[in-house]
Amino acid sequence: MPDIPNRGHKKPWIKRASKGFKKDGSTFAPFKGAQSSGDARYDTRSWRRLRKLVLQDSPTCAPCMERGVLRASAEVDHIEPHADGTYAFHDMTNLWGLCKSCHATKSAYEGNNRRAPAEVEPRSWWIKLINKNK
Repeated sequence: MPDIPNRGHKKPWIKRASKGFKKDGSTFAPFKGAQSSGDARYDTRSWRRLRKLVLQDSPTCAPCMERGVLRASAEVDHIEPHADGTYAFHDMTNLWGLCKSCHATKSAYEGNNRRAPAEVEPRSWWIKLINKNK
């Protein structure tokens, strides 16, 4: 019988703790399958209602539409950060729908402390910045 090298986990029948899995093998599901930073405000009925309204209001991704690409909005994003106040968190004028790719790009910029300048309208500034690298 040929010897088959084991190139991975020594016990393949045991689920490994990797991204998306807990040590017991179950998956992380903070609120009905959506990914979050762990903020409890995302797991409320009011947020789910607001999210649904925003996605109905802007069903297509604005940065993609600017490039002439039609993509559905899958994520609801805060245009301006909502660090402290709940008003900024639930303010519908501060929310917009983005596709997963544009949301990831914007989140990466925000992670590097990029913010829209005070004298510029933030929505159009983000659209230009996201499209700059696409």
